[in-house]
Formats: sequence, structure tokens, C-alpha cells
Amino acid sequence: MAADGQSPATEDDDDGPFGRPLFDDPSARALSRVGVVDVGSNSVRMVVFDGAARSPAYFYNEKIMCGLGKGLAETGRLNPQGRVRALAALRRFALLAAGMQIDPMTVVATAATREAEDGPEFQAEVLRVTGLRLHVIDGDEEARLSAQGVLLGWPDAKGIVCDIGGNSMELARIGDGKVGKRISTPLGPFRLQQVSADPNASTLSAAAGG
Repeated sequence: MAADGQSPATEDDDDGPFGRPLFDDPSARALSRVGVVDVGSNSVRMVVFDGAARSPAYFYNEKIMCGLGKGLAETGRLNPQGRVRALAALRRFALLAAGMQIDPMTVVATAATREAEDGPEFQAEVLRVTGLRLHVIDGDEEARLSAQGVLLGWPDAKGIVCDIGGNSMELARIGDGKVGKRISTPLGPFRLQQVSADPNASTLSAAAGG
């Protein structure tokens, strides 16, 4: 069962909110550069690829440790200092994208932004300050994209992909070039920091999704 109470997705599902993988669209191959930003619980990362080939070359790759989701399991809100750092990182990345003439740039936010009560407020602030629109994805889509990333570089891969973030862990089965069943769990370093040594403590139940 997925963390949101829904059944895990299967390989029969569609390709998610972003449609078919970019390299499946012949017209996308004409793109000279493709920019993506991942706004995670622990870091904000910008990657620019040369074109949209199945396994494109990296043109630019920068990761800034922000700690946006630190303390989220305890407060229910984004970390104030992490939010300032994340906004500064996104402002920098927006300027870099403009200089590289990357338009539009895809910006994806994961567990911290989707779970925090002030997540929508942060989205609005990012749009206002940087002009970047955050696409907040659910755990299932996060698992699918992580697995699809493995298949980009290793099309014949078969097994289970595990993506451990600051506030969540995603698992996805891959094989025959496809992403199969996947699930998202509320586990990660930031959540585990809130786990008490007392087995009866409520933080333990919260970290386990109880």
C-alpha cells in the first residue's frame, strides 16, 4: 500500500503528469539543451543536458545542500533556514538558465514541499521571486521518475530501484525496459533523526507512517 493510502501503481499506468519520456518525442531531439531542477528535502540540484538523447551528456551539474525538509516530521513545516537557502539556490539557477538560454526549465519538488503545510506558500514565493514554477509530484511519480532515470542509462536493468531522500524512500521494480510496481514510504535520514529510543514514543510511530 502506498504512503497516501492508495494501491501501488503498476506498469499499466500512464506516464504521469509529464507525459511520455522526453526522448520518446522525435521533435525533442532538436533541443540543444535540457534543464531540470530537483528540489528535494536535503538538496536543490540543477542538471543541464546536451540534448534529449536516451543517455544525454551532462553540460552542467550543481547541487546545493539546503536542508529544506529538516525537522519536517516534528514541525509539519519547511525548515526556515533551509527555505531561505533553497530560495537562494533557485534564484541562482534561474539566472544560470537564462544565461544558457534554457526555456522552459523543468523544476520538480518532492517530499518536503508536498508534505509541509507551508508547501503551497513556498511554491508561490518561488514563482514570485524566481519565475520558476514548482511541479510538486507525489511519491508514486517520484518513484517512477527515479526508476526511469536508471533505465535511461541502463535500459537492460532488472530489479528494484531504491531512491532514499531526506524525508522519503521510493522503491520501484524495473525490467524489460519498463517501470513496474512502485511505492513511496515516509522514511529518510531527517525522519529517522526524530525517532526516539523509546519504542513507545509517538515519534517512532510517526516515522513509521503510523
